[in-house]
Amino acid sequence: MTDHAGTSPAPTAPACAKPRGIRLGFTVGDYPRPPAGDAGLFDTVVAQAQAAERAGFDSFWVPDHLMQTPAVAPKEEPMFECYTTLGALAALTSTLRLGAFVGCAAYRHPGLVAKAVTTLDVISHGRAVFGIGAGWYGEEHHAYGYELGTVADRFGRLVDTLEIVRALLADGEATYAGRHYRVDGALNSPGPLQPGGPPILVGGSGEKQTLRLVAEYADICNVTGSPNDLRRLMGVLDAHCEAVGRDPVEICRTFTSIVVVRDTEAEARAAVPAAYRRAEPTEVARNLAAHTGPIAGTRDQVVELLRAHLDAGLDGVVLSCVAQDRHPDYVEMLGELAREALA
Repeated sequence: MTDHAGTSPAPTAPACAKPRGIRLGFTVGDYPRPPAGDAGLFDTVVAQAQAAERAGFDSFWVPDHLMQTPAVAPKEEPMFECYTTLGALAALTSTLRLGAFVGCAAYRHPGLVAKAVTTLDVISHGRAVFGIGAGWYGEEHHAYGYELGTVADRFGRLVDTLEIVRALLADGEATYAGRHYRVDGALNSPGPLQPGGPPILVGGSGEKQTLRLVAEYADICNVTGSPNDLRRLMGVLDAHCEAVGRDPVEICRTFTSIVVVRDTEAEARAAVPAAYRRAEPTEVARNLAAHTGPIAGTRDQVVELLRAHLDAGLDGVVLSCVAQDRHPDYVEMLGELAREALA
Protein backbone atom coordinates (compact mmCIF):
# COMPACT_ATOMS: atom_id res chain seq x y z
CA MET A 1 0.00 0.00 0.00
CA THR A 2 1.12 3.55 -0.63
CA ASP A 3 2.36 5.28 2.50
CA HIS A 4 0.96 8.77 2.81
CA ALA A 5 2.42 9.39 6.27
CA GLY A 6 3.90 12.83 6.64
CA THR A 7 2.12 14.22 3.58
CA SER A 8 -0.83 16.57 3.34
CA PRO A 9 -4.23 14.87 3.01
CA ALA A 10 -5.25 14.30 -0.59
CA PRO A 11 -7.87 16.76 -1.87
CA THR A 12 -11.18 15.06 -2.42
CA ALA A 13 -14.09 15.64 -4.75
CA PRO A 14 -17.58 15.92 -3.24
CA ALA A 15 -18.88 12.44 -2.46
CA CYS A 16 -21.47 10.92 -4.74
CA ALA A 17 -24.91 11.00 -3.13
CA LYS A 18 -25.54 7.44 -4.34
CA PRO A 19 -24.17 4.98 -1.74
CA ARG A 20 -22.57 2.69 -4.36
CA GLY A 21 -21.65 5.41 -6.80
CA ILE A 22 -18.55 7.20 -7.98
CA ARG A 23 -18.01 10.90 -8.41
CA LEU A 24 -14.64 11.48 -10.04
CA GLY A 25 -12.83 8.80 -12.02
CA PHE A 26 -9.77 8.65 -14.25
CA THR A 27 -9.46 6.07 -17.02
CA VAL A 28 -6.40 4.96 -18.96
CA GLY A 29 -7.15 4.55 -22.66
CA ASP A 30 -3.71 3.52 -23.80
CA TYR A 31 -0.24 2.69 -22.53
CA PRO A 32 2.29 4.95 -24.28
CA ARG A 33 5.68 3.23 -24.31
CA PRO A 34 8.19 5.20 -22.19
CA PRO A 35 11.70 6.04 -23.46
CA ALA A 36 13.10 3.27 -21.27
CA GLY A 37 10.99 0.71 -23.11
CA ASP A 38 8.56 -1.94 -21.93
CA ALA A 39 10.46 -2.62 -18.71
CA GLY A 40 9.22 0.74 -17.42
CA LEU A 41 5.73 0.56 -18.90
CA PHE A 42 3.83 -0.56 -15.80
CA ASP A 43 5.71 1.99 -13.70
CA THR A 44 4.11 4.76 -15.77
CA VAL A 45 0.64 3.34 -15.00
CA VAL A 46 1.43 3.20 -11.29
CA ALA A 47 2.60 6.82 -11.39
CA GLN A 48 -0.69 7.89 -12.99
CA ALA A 49 -2.78 5.93 -10.49
CA GLN A 50 -0.91 7.34 -7.52
CA ALA A 51 -1.21 10.84 -9.00
CA ALA A 52 -4.95 10.29 -9.37
CA GLU A 53 -5.12 9.26 -5.74
CA ARG A 54 -3.21 12.36 -4.63
CA ALA A 55 -5.50 14.53 -6.78
CA GLY A 56 -8.66 13.29 -5.09
CA PHE A 57 -10.00 10.97 -7.78
CA ASP A 58 -12.19 8.29 -6.22
CA SER A 59 -11.70 5.66 -8.94
CA PHE A 60 -9.17 4.49 -11.51
CA TRP A 61 -10.08 2.43 -14.56
CA VAL A 62 -8.19 0.46 -17.21
CA PRO A 63 -9.42 -0.83 -20.60
CA ASP A 64 -10.37 -4.44 -21.21
CA HIS A 65 -8.72 -4.88 -24.58
CA LEU A 66 -6.21 -7.42 -25.80
CA MET A 67 -4.76 -5.14 -28.45
CA GLN A 68 -5.00 -1.40 -28.92
CA THR A 69 -8.01 0.12 -30.65
CA PRO A 70 -7.14 1.99 -33.87
CA ALA A 71 -9.14 5.06 -32.84
CA VAL A 72 -6.74 5.55 -29.93
CA ALA A 73 -3.38 4.34 -31.27
CA PRO A 74 -1.96 1.83 -33.75
CA LYS A 75 -3.05 -1.68 -32.84
CA GLU A 76 0.58 -2.74 -32.39
CA GLU A 77 0.97 -0.35 -29.44
CA PRO A 78 1.11 -1.84 -25.89
CA MET A 79 -2.00 -3.16 -24.15
CA PHE A 80 -2.06 -4.80 -20.71
CA GLU A 81 -4.55 -7.48 -19.63
CA CYS A 82 -6.91 -5.58 -17.39
CA TYR A 83 -7.48 -7.77 -14.31
CA THR A 84 -3.75 -8.54 -13.90
CA THR A 85 -3.13 -4.79 -14.05
CA LEU A 86 -5.91 -3.97 -11.59
CA GLY A 87 -4.67 -6.57 -9.09
CA ALA A 88 -1.19 -5.06 -9.16
CA LEU A 89 -2.59 -1.54 -8.76
CA ALA A 90 -4.64 -2.68 -5.79
CA ALA A 91 -1.44 -3.38 -3.88
CA LEU A 92 0.07 -0.03 -4.83
CA THR A 93 -2.83 2.31 -4.05
CA SER A 94 -4.85 2.96 -0.91
CA THR A 95 -8.15 4.70 -1.64
CA LEU A 96 -9.01 4.41 -5.33
CA ARG A 97 -11.85 2.20 -6.43
CA LEU A 98 -10.57 0.01 -9.28
CA GLY A 99 -12.35 -1.42 -12.30
CA ALA A 100 -12.37 -2.35 -15.98
CA PHE A 101 -13.65 0.39 -18.26
CA VAL A 102 -15.43 -1.62 -19.36
CA GLY A 103 -15.10 -5.38 -19.38
CA CYS A 104 -15.99 -7.32 -22.52
CA ALA A 105 -18.56 -10.05 -22.00
CA ALA A 106 -16.97 -12.33 -24.63
CA TYR A 107 -13.44 -12.52 -23.23
CA ARG A 108 -13.97 -14.49 -20.01
CA HIS A 109 -16.55 -16.92 -18.73
CA PRO A 110 -18.73 -15.12 -16.16
CA GLY A 111 -17.67 -17.54 -13.43
CA LEU A 112 -14.05 -16.54 -14.00
CA VAL A 113 -15.03 -12.86 -14.12
CA ALA A 114 -16.74 -13.17 -10.73
CA LYS A 115 -13.61 -14.76 -9.27
CA ALA A 116 -11.40 -12.04 -10.76
CA VAL A 117 -13.58 -9.20 -9.44
CA THR A 118 -13.84 -10.85 -6.03
CA THR A 119 -10.08 -11.39 -5.84
CA LEU A 120 -9.59 -7.72 -6.74
CA ASP A 121 -12.01 -6.72 -3.98
CA VAL A 122 -10.15 -8.76 -1.38
CA ILE A 123 -6.69 -7.58 -2.48
CA SER A 124 -7.85 -3.96 -2.44
CA HIS A 125 -9.71 -4.26 0.88
CA GLY A 126 -13.08 -3.56 -0.67
CA ARG A 127 -12.34 -1.19 -3.56
CA ALA A 128 -13.38 -3.18 -6.64
CA VAL A 129 -16.03 -2.08 -9.15
CA PHE A 130 -17.40 -4.50 -11.73
CA GLY A 131 -17.43 -2.70 -15.09
CA ILE A 132 -18.95 -4.57 -18.04
CA GLY A 133 -20.29 -4.00 -21.53
CA ALA A 134 -21.43 -5.91 -24.63
CA GLY A 135 -18.15 -5.59 -26.56
CA TRP A 136 -17.70 -4.14 -30.03
CA TYR A 137 -14.14 -4.52 -31.40
CA GLY A 138 -14.63 -7.08 -34.17
CA GLU A 139 -11.00 -7.29 -35.33
CA GLU A 140 -9.85 -7.98 -31.79
CA HIS A 141 -12.47 -10.70 -31.26
CA HIS A 142 -11.42 -12.39 -34.50
CA ALA A 143 -7.68 -12.10 -33.79
CA TYR A 144 -7.98 -13.84 -30.43
CA GLY A 145 -10.52 -16.46 -31.45
CA TYR A 146 -13.65 -14.96 -29.92
CA GLU A 147 -16.92 -14.64 -31.81
CA LEU A 148 -18.39 -11.15 -31.81
CA GLY A 149 -21.63 -12.35 -33.38
CA THR A 150 -24.78 -10.37 -33.93
CA VAL A 151 -26.09 -7.59 -31.72
CA ALA A 152 -28.42 -10.19 -30.20
CA ASP A 153 -25.43 -12.43 -29.46
CA ARG A 154 -23.48 -9.62 -27.83
CA PHE A 155 -26.30 -8.57 -25.57
CA GLY A 156 -27.23 -12.18 -24.84
CA ARG A 157 -23.70 -12.75 -23.51
CA LEU A 158 -23.95 -9.54 -21.51
CA VAL A 159 -27.21 -10.62 -19.85
CA ASP A 160 -25.76 -14.05 -19.00
CA THR A 161 -22.67 -12.39 -17.56
CA LEU A 162 -24.68 -9.98 -15.44
CA GLU A 163 -26.91 -12.75 -14.10
CA ILE A 164 -24.04 -15.08 -13.18
CA VAL A 165 -21.60 -12.50 -11.83
CA ARG A 166 -24.23 -10.68 -9.80
CA ALA A 167 -25.35 -13.95 -8.20
CA LEU A 168 -21.80 -15.04 -7.36
CA LEU A 169 -20.85 -11.62 -5.97
CA ALA A 170 -23.98 -11.26 -3.85
CA ASP A 171 -24.77 -14.85 -2.85
CA GLY A 172 -21.52 -16.76 -3.22
CA GLU A 173 -23.17 -19.49 -5.29
CA ALA A 174 -24.89 -19.64 -8.66
CA THR A 175 -26.76 -22.04 -10.90
CA TYR A 176 -27.85 -20.52 -14.19
CA ALA A 177 -28.36 -21.70 -17.76
CA GLY A 178 -28.33 -18.97 -20.40
CA ARG A 179 -28.03 -18.81 -24.15
CA HIS A 180 -24.25 -18.43 -24.06
CA TYR A 181 -23.03 -19.28 -20.55
CA ARG A 182 -24.03 -21.64 -17.77
CA VAL A 183 -22.93 -22.50 -14.24
CA ASP A 184 -24.12 -25.35 -12.03
CA GLY A 185 -23.49 -24.91 -8.33
CA ALA A 186 -20.54 -22.53 -8.89
CA LEU A 187 -19.07 -21.25 -5.62
CA ASN A 188 -17.33 -17.96 -4.88
CA SER A 189 -15.11 -18.33 -1.84
CA PRO A 190 -13.72 -16.15 -0.42
CA GLY A 191 -16.51 -13.73 -1.09
CA PRO A 192 -16.06 -10.02 -1.78
CA LEU A 193 -15.51 -7.71 1.16
CA GLN A 194 -18.15 -5.20 0.08
CA PRO A 195 -21.61 -6.18 1.36
CA GLY A 196 -23.65 -7.38 -1.59
CA GLY A 197 -20.54 -7.43 -3.74
CA PRO A 198 -18.78 -4.66 -5.66
CA PRO A 199 -21.02 -2.13 -7.41
CA ILE A 200 -21.83 -2.86 -11.05
CA LEU A 201 -21.18 -0.35 -13.83
CA VAL A 202 -22.73 -1.04 -17.22
CA GLY A 203 -21.09 1.13 -19.88
CA GLY A 204 -22.70 2.38 -23.08
CA SER A 205 -25.23 4.84 -24.44
CA GLY A 206 -27.55 2.48 -26.33
CA GLU A 207 -31.08 3.59 -25.61
CA LYS A 208 -33.02 0.37 -26.28
CA GLN A 209 -30.81 -2.33 -24.75
CA THR A 210 -27.86 -0.93 -22.79
CA LEU A 211 -29.84 1.54 -20.69
CA ARG A 212 -32.52 -1.09 -20.14
CA LEU A 213 -29.84 -3.38 -18.67
CA VAL A 214 -28.61 -0.48 -16.52
CA ALA A 215 -32.11 -0.18 -15.08
CA GLU A 216 -32.28 -3.91 -14.41
CA TYR A 217 -28.79 -4.66 -13.10
CA ALA A 218 -26.47 -1.70 -12.57
CA ASP A 219 -25.53 0.60 -9.73
CA ILE A 220 -23.69 2.96 -12.09
CA CYS A 221 -24.14 3.93 -15.73
CA ASN A 222 -21.57 5.58 -17.97
CA VAL A 223 -22.53 7.35 -21.18
CA THR A 224 -21.08 9.80 -23.69
CA GLY A 225 -22.41 12.72 -25.69
CA SER A 226 -23.20 16.41 -25.62
CA PRO A 227 -25.11 17.84 -22.67
CA ASN A 228 -28.26 17.76 -24.84
CA ASP A 229 -27.57 14.08 -25.62
CA LEU A 230 -27.00 13.27 -21.96
CA ARG A 231 -30.22 14.94 -20.88
CA ARG A 232 -32.14 12.82 -23.37
CA LEU A 233 -30.35 9.62 -22.31
CA MET A 234 -31.16 10.26 -18.67
CA GLY A 235 -34.82 10.57 -19.59
CA VAL A 236 -34.61 7.25 -21.43
CA LEU A 237 -33.00 5.64 -18.38
CA ASP A 238 -35.75 7.01 -16.14
CA ALA A 239 -38.37 5.45 -18.43
CA HIS A 240 -36.59 2.07 -18.33
CA CYS A 241 -36.45 2.27 -14.53
CA GLU A 242 -40.19 2.89 -14.42
CA ALA A 243 -40.80 -0.06 -16.75
CA VAL A 244 -38.82 -2.51 -14.57
CA GLY A 245 -39.97 -1.10 -11.23
CA ARG A 246 -36.60 0.40 -10.26
CA ASP A 247 -36.25 3.64 -8.33
CA PRO A 248 -34.18 5.79 -10.73
CA VAL A 249 -32.46 7.63 -7.88
CA GLU A 250 -30.62 4.41 -7.02
CA ILE A 251 -28.44 4.65 -10.14
CA CYS A 252 -25.30 6.77 -10.16
CA ARG A 253 -25.10 8.52 -13.53
CA THR A 254 -21.70 9.32 -15.03
CA PHE A 255 -20.26 10.40 -18.36
CA THR A 256 -16.79 10.01 -19.80
CA SER A 257 -14.66 12.28 -21.95
CA ILE A 258 -11.12 12.91 -23.03
CA VAL A 259 -9.99 16.29 -21.67
CA VAL A 260 -7.39 18.45 -23.41
CA VAL A 261 -6.29 21.60 -21.55
CA ARG A 262 -4.04 24.21 -23.13
CA ASP A 263 -3.37 27.93 -22.76
CA THR A 264 -5.76 28.76 -25.62
CA GLU A 265 -8.80 27.07 -27.10
CA ALA A 266 -7.11 26.88 -30.50
CA GLU A 267 -4.10 25.09 -29.00
CA ALA A 268 -6.36 22.66 -27.17
CA ARG A 269 -8.36 21.80 -30.27
CA ALA A 270 -5.17 21.32 -32.27
CA ALA A 271 -3.93 18.83 -29.65
CA VAL A 272 -7.02 16.60 -30.01
CA PRO A 273 -6.06 13.49 -32.02
CA ALA A 274 -7.55 13.39 -35.52
CA ALA A 275 -9.65 10.31 -34.68
CA TYR A 276 -11.59 12.34 -32.11
CA ARG A 277 -12.04 15.56 -34.04
CA ARG A 278 -15.31 16.66 -35.60
CA ALA A 279 -15.32 18.19 -39.09
CA GLU A 280 -16.63 21.44 -37.64
CA PRO A 281 -15.92 21.41 -33.89
CA THR A 282 -18.27 23.44 -31.76
CA GLU A 283 -16.50 26.38 -30.19
CA VAL A 284 -16.75 26.27 -26.42
CA ALA A 285 -18.15 29.76 -26.16
CA ARG A 286 -20.82 29.22 -28.81
CA ASN A 287 -23.11 26.53 -27.44
CA LEU A 288 -22.27 24.53 -24.34
CA ALA A 289 -25.37 22.36 -24.51
CA ALA A 290 -24.54 21.13 -28.01
CA HIS A 291 -20.80 20.61 -27.46
CA THR A 292 -19.67 17.27 -28.88
CA GLY A 293 -16.40 15.42 -28.92
CA PRO A 294 -13.55 15.71 -26.41
CA ILE A 295 -13.66 18.48 -23.84
CA ALA A 296 -10.92 20.81 -25.03
CA GLY A 297 -10.09 24.37 -24.09
CA THR A 298 -8.48 26.57 -21.48
CA ARG A 299 -8.74 25.71 -17.80
CA ASP A 300 -11.80 27.93 -17.34
CA GLN A 301 -13.48 26.57 -20.48
CA VAL A 302 -12.91 22.97 -19.37
CA VAL A 303 -14.52 23.66 -16.00
CA GLU A 304 -17.47 25.31 -17.76
CA LEU A 305 -17.91 22.35 -20.12
CA LEU A 306 -17.70 19.81 -17.31
CA ARG A 307 -20.40 21.70 -15.42
CA ALA A 308 -22.61 21.82 -18.52
CA HIS A 309 -22.40 18.02 -18.83
CA LEU A 310 -23.05 17.47 -15.13
CA ASP A 311 -26.04 19.82 -15.24
CA ALA A 312 -27.66 17.45 -17.76
CA GLY A 313 -28.54 15.15 -14.85
CA LEU A 314 -25.21 13.46 -14.11
CA ASP A 315 -23.69 12.61 -10.75
CA GLY A 316 -20.07 12.21 -11.78
CA VAL A 317 -17.38 12.12 -14.45
CA VAL A 318 -14.75 9.66 -15.66
CA LEU A 319 -11.97 11.57 -17.38
CA SER A 320 -9.14 10.57 -19.68
CA CYS A 321 -6.39 12.32 -21.60
CA VAL A 322 -4.46 11.95 -24.84
CA ALA A 323 -1.15 10.09 -24.94
CA GLN A 324 1.11 13.15 -24.79
CA ASP A 325 -0.66 14.31 -21.60
CA ARG A 326 -0.52 10.97 -19.81
CA HIS A 327 1.77 11.92 -16.94
CA PRO A 328 1.25 12.57 -13.21
CA ASP A 329 1.27 16.38 -13.31
CA TYR A 330 -1.48 16.46 -15.92
CA VAL A 331 -3.57 13.92 -14.00
CA GLU A 332 -3.32 16.05 -10.88
CA MET A 333 -4.31 19.17 -12.85
CA LEU A 334 -7.40 17.36 -14.21
CA GLY A 335 -8.37 16.44 -10.67
CA GLU A 336 -8.17 20.09 -9.65
CA LEU A 337 -10.38 21.24 -12.53
CA ALA A 338 -12.90 18.44 -12.04
CA ARG A 339 -13.26 19.16 -8.33
CA GLU A 340 -13.99 22.78 -9.22
CA ALA A 341 -16.69 21.67 -11.67
CA LEU A 342 -18.19 19.27 -9.14
CA ALA A 343 -18.27 21.80 -6.29
